[in-house]
Amino acid sequence: MAAAGDPKGRAGWSFRAWKSRWRRLWRSEAEPSKPLIQRVARQASLTFPGTRGSGDGEASGGFEENLSRLRSLLGQVRARDVGLAGRRASPRARARAPGRPPVSYMSICETPGFSLGVFLLRAGARVPLHDHPGMHGLLRVLYGTVRISCLDKLEPGPGAPPPPPGAPDGAAPRPGVLRSSAEFTEASAPCVLTPSRDNLHQIQAVRGPAAFLDVLAPPYDPTQGRECRYYQVLERLPLGGTEEAPEGSTRDLPRAVWLLETPKAEDFWGEEEPYPGPKVLP
Repeated sequence: MAAAGDPKGRAGWSFRAWKSRWRRLWRSEAEPSKPLIQRVARQASLTFPGTRGSGDGEASGGFEENLSRLRSLLGQVRARDVGLAGRRASPRARARAPGRPPVSYMSICETPGFSLGVFLLRAGARVPLHDHPGMHGLLRVLYGTVRISCLDKLEPGPGAPPPPPGAPDGAAPRPGVLRSSAEFTEASAPCVLTPSRDNLHQIQAVRGPAAFLDVLAPPYDPTQGRECRYYQVLERLPLGGTEEAPEGSTRDLPRAVWLLETPKAEDFWGEEEPYPGPKVLP
């Protein structure tokens, strides 16, 4: 009913508009009060809802905007946000005693659309070169320093160089490209991979233990063709040339390489640890 003298109900409309604005303001103010890692999981759910086929996310409306928001939130996460404050100095984090795995994993949450967790690397530990078929990935260093090398497989073409000498009998090396190799710390922006770019990577802790937050979308699933495969780099050649680049060099990037699929390295294994941070509901 309109107020007296207000036949068009402007007073009622004004109140409803004020109430709506207040609700939006309250929601926007309340959201930051949630644990940051919960906000990351929520944004990951919006970015990767799990209703599309693997690799289809980039074609959906609003995907790039949601991915940008997720990357921004990840860039704010610190070790304390996942219950790891002080972990880097602990004997458990530094020791590589016999029988201790080089890598541990803490699962935070997993949905059909994405998995969210923390990898902990002992000093010098390495996650070997591996792929992420049809998957997106975001990696945020929480403490320590890791060297990340990102590569892609290439389709063999008429101009491809001959297979490298010394390849194992019966092996089928394929051409690839090393796109980047750089060190990341907690001051670095998240490292992002897509189904078509930087899809293979190797991660190694340097100068001490390290930990990183990891988002994979969708998660690995062999029944859906998303099985983790490991690779060995057989030879490094600059693109379009034959001069060999020094080991660990970052000049002349990107540069051609030969990739050979291999079994998982015997010295790479891990265990799952309980997640000590805030409870997360995606």
